[in-house]
Amino acid sequence: MAWSTPVRTAGRCTYEYAPPPTPRSASAIEIKNRHQLQASTTLAISHFSSLLADLTASYSDTGSHLAGGGRVTERTRLDRIESFREDWMVGALMRVIPPALLPEGEEETFSDGTRYSLGGGTASSVASDGSPCPLPLRPRYLPFDPLERGVIAEKTIKADLNRRNALLIHEDFASLPRMAQRAIRRTLRTGKAVYVAPGLLASPSWVKEYEQQGWARPGIRWGNFKPDLIRFEEVKTKGSAEGEPRVVSFEVVEIKYQGQSGREVIYANYKVQALFYHLALTKLLSAIPSLIPSHRASLWISRDPRSPTYNEKPLAIRTSLAFVEHHLFVLLPQWLHAVTKVEWASYEERRERLRLAKKLETAPPTPTPLRVIALRQVEPVVKKDKPHSLLPLSSDPRSHVPLHELPPLPDEDDHDLRFPPLPDQTEDELADLLGGMALEATAA
Repeated sequence: MAWSTPVRTAGRCTYEYAPPPTPRSASAIEIKNRHQLQASTTLAISHFSSLLADLTASYSDTGSHLAGGGRVTERTRLDRIESFREDWMVGALMRVIPPALLPEGEEETFSDGTRYSLGGGTASSVASDGSPCPLPLRPRYLPFDPLERGVIAEKTIKADLNRRNALLIHEDFASLPRMAQRAIRRTLRTGKAVYVAPGLLASPSWVKEYEQQGWARPGIRWGNFKPDLIRFEEVKTKGSAEGEPRVVSFEVVEIKYQGQSGREVIYANYKVQALFYHLALTKLLSAIPSLIPSHRASLWISRDPRSPTYNEKPLAIRTSLAFVEHHLFVLLPQWLHAVTKVEWASYEERRERLRLAKKLETAPPTPTPLRVIALRQVEPVVKKDKPHSLLPLSSDPRSHVPLHELPPLPDEDDHDLRFPPLPDQTEDELADLLGGMALEATAA
């Protein structure tokens, strides 16, 4: 909430809220960190679907809109989005293992050493040597939660399809196009729909979609996904000739549990999850000839998790695609504070300027040409056989030049002379100098 300023009018003190401050431009370090985060962190579609379910539930609570409750609802939505972003930043929204129940007889070991089987309701403890120690049976008194019921309903329906020889099992990260070709051959041979229960699939690239909406590469990276079922069925058209190639379509099928009471509702998270699978499978299976995506997706609503019966709800792709793309490629990057193309261009410009500045600072100085200074040649007076050497003009050893190797002195009117010429010594001065030197030699 913005800062408020008290204003007194007619003896009453009211508050006027100031306009929000202008947001500052992000620094280069902040842009770099955000880009590295979104390039190294993946997001599972199931977690995004849960977020949309929570946001939809906050809107459906009509009692919160009474007596100013709408503000509370909006704050709740913002808190839920911020919590979702924090979980995404720490990598808690990356899918590793799909949710599944343990088969009958299998046990799970917890951190305290206790093993528990969900199907059999038995428990055991691990001894020091690793051998299991049976414990008394612990019957399950608590009912299954909605997620567990949904998993049970999915397993029940898949078991019924397998019993009718209409199901193909796909392993995790195996070749989906190869399994699709196998399903195409079977559906063309039998004339019936064939279902594929896929394992975990690696998400395709969504860089082009995010760039079209103004987000920097690579946008939001999606993790592994796992649709419930993929239905392959031959497309039968009226008036088709016998020589034309037969075409098969694939359709995404999602199994949802909604309980015994209440009406069947297609929530926003159902649409986003099913159409995300549709878009991803369209990318993965686009190279297979005579295979086209269906114009719809199907939602199988289960009322009893132990019964293979369901109610099929079609979901038109054409009417829901714009809604789903807006959530995937516009709203989600905004909620996660993704880097835009404008911010990334400014970061690249700042980095280029910094690189040029560092290059100028570290560049070696330009060497200047040395100037040759002519010195006056002074003849030695006492020891003519060993001429004296001039002192070096610098620390460079190459500047140590003996006196007899100096070039001849130019004319006195040369402009390169640094010192004026010395006057010639007279005979009297020379005699006084020689006499003083003789006296010093005699005294020694």
